[in-house]
Amino acid sequence: MSRSVFLAFFVLIACAGSSEVFSVQTVPGRPKTVQQSTGQVSTGSTGPKRGKRVFRKSKAVKYAKSRRARKSSFASNKNRQEALRRKITKRSQTAKGIPGKLAPLVRPKTEDEFEGDVEKRREWFLDQRRFPYDSIPEDARRLAWESRPSDAGEMLSPGVLQWQAIGPAPTTSGFPSNWGVTSGRINAVAVSPANANLVLLGAATGGVWRSLDGGSTFAPVTDSQVDLAVGSIAFAPSNPAIVYAGMGDVGGGYLGTGVLRSTDSGATWTRISNNSLPPVGLTSRIVIHPTDPNRVYVAQYAGGASGGSVFSSGLWLSTDGGVNWTQRLVGLARDLVQHPTLPNILYATLERFDGGSPNTAGVWKSIDSGVTWARVYTSPISTSNIKVAVTPAAPTNVYVLVGNDSAARVEVSTNEGGVWTNRGGPIDSRQFG
Repeated sequence: MSRSVFLAFFVLIACAGSSEVFSVQTVPGRPKTVQQSTGQVSTGSTGPKRGKRVFRKSKAVKYAKSRRARKSSFASNKNRQEALRRKITKRSQTAKGIPGKLAPLVRPKTEDEFEGDVEKRREWFLDQRRFPYDSIPEDARRLAWESRPSDAGEMLSPGVLQWQAIGPAPTTSGFPSNWGVTSGRINAVAVSPANANLVLLGAATGGVWRSLDGGSTFAPVTDSQVDLAVGSIAFAPSNPAIVYAGMGDVGGGYLGTGVLRSTDSGATWTRISNNSLPPVGLTSRIVIHPTDPNRVYVAQYAGGASGGSVFSSGLWLSTDGGVNWTQRLVGLARDLVQHPTLPNILYATLERFDGGSPNTAGVWKSIDSGVTWARVYTSPISTSNIKVAVTPAAPTNVYVLVGNDSAARVEVSTNEGGVWTNRGGPIDSRQFG
């Protein structure tokens, strides 16, 4: 934008709050002039010399003259333009009814400032994605995806475009024992109960991948979905053609959009959950009832509330194949397992309990297929994660791993959560960082 055009535009903005109204007019062969609503336009031959402007009876006159008198660096001009752009953007968005207030302009922080603090790192991550607002608009990503042009899907067709992989390439592990080539984080692995060669992987930000040869090769199967952050995948034990995927990556904080379902063993997927489940969230675990493929449990670490803020979520239950959901526990849900032989018994862990006192981390048990829950274990140490496991070899045994980046421990109950024994360590607590 040239200096003259910018200055004329600035005068209009500056006068917007004044009782005096000005306009800019251009006459071929004549200079631009600014006219007050009660004044005259100077456009004749007796007007000012080419390139000069006339400002009459305006508060902007003194300001404009002082601006011409001052030396302004290129950087300061850009700063003023940016401030003006933000003001216009805010007015435009307010007029359009876009939710969310502008966040205060504070010094941006870097992720390194929060090294060692999981919660502050997660908050930093979200700040980068909701700026300049204090919340993420609800369902914004899904709505944007669904508003794509009708022919957008054709661009994904292999017959339209031919792609050549140019990177990023897999990396080589730097550990002393060297794991070989690796690439990205995997949050979920699920093997079909009916076919050991059918394997599904859930990548942290890469979607669901499917293998038909026992894991030798994989192909992506959810690239047509609104997001690619996968938290957990599970086959229905009684009908392996039905598979559920809980979206949202807890480890990295990438929000997902509810629950996906496949009815063809993971070949194709559909978002099945409605807004009875938070429309955006982070999924820790998904479990399907062993005899009823429509009874689904989701441990959701955090979810999106009305207005777009992210808050603690909890344990959710669906009895109609993942469409409608009811919340059974409130808090930061971390893990969920089914009893090996008694399908009515489940164990869930919460990093923080928001449904009463105490709010400390622990293990909850349900004996009525997830309808009601009771605490059976309370963590004696502060924790940033808590996991639970059971084994068919000893169905009454329940194992808990709990800790933070400075301390961790394993505790075991041999009577389904009645009494717990600390098995001690040593345990590498860095996995909790």
